[in-house]
Amino acid sequence: MLAPYYRLVAKHLLDAGAVEVDQAVDAVALWRHGADPLHMDEPGYDTYLTNTFVADVAGRISALETEMFRGAPPYHHHYLAFLAVRPSQQARGLASALLRYHAAQLDSGRVPALAHAFGPDSQNLLARHGFTADDPPSVALPAGPHVYPMYRAPVRDDDPHDRNRFRADPVDGRRP
Repeated sequence: MLAPYYRLVAKHLLDAGAVEVDQAVDAVALWRHGADPLHMDEPGYDTYLTNTFVADVAGRISALETEMFRGAPPYHHHYLAFLAVRPSQQARGLASALLRYHAAQLDSGRVPALAHAFGPDSQNLLARHGFTADDPPSVALPAGPHVYPMYRAPVRDDDPHDRNRFRADPVDGRRP
């Protein structure tokens, strides 16, 4: 049902981000580079949603995206839009390998990252790779998923064990 939506996201990320896969193409990570949300600013996006999905589904997608990106950092960062592994290849470290690969890029460029976890398994995976979560979840739609925003600051060169990241600004609560 959501295949057209995922096609749109993938197309956008090919133009404005990075698509990373393992050697056998059993795992994929889709990253957005910059401070803008995925594709909500593209001309015709709302019309695309309305023409592709029934009104209720289009409205829920729009509401979820709006809530998910309400607290997104206003500065340059990478956003992990999707991380997926073929079911037959799960629990073999492929997702971790892709996260480690991108974390090295983030750290060398001193770029922070944002991701959204949709449950404890994805929260734990992201946490193992330096992402920290807000608690409680800041995004919860009625009769919808609970979404956990997770943030990762680059590891400083002078302290590779530094995991004390993305503290909220004491003045306005925004992340640095």
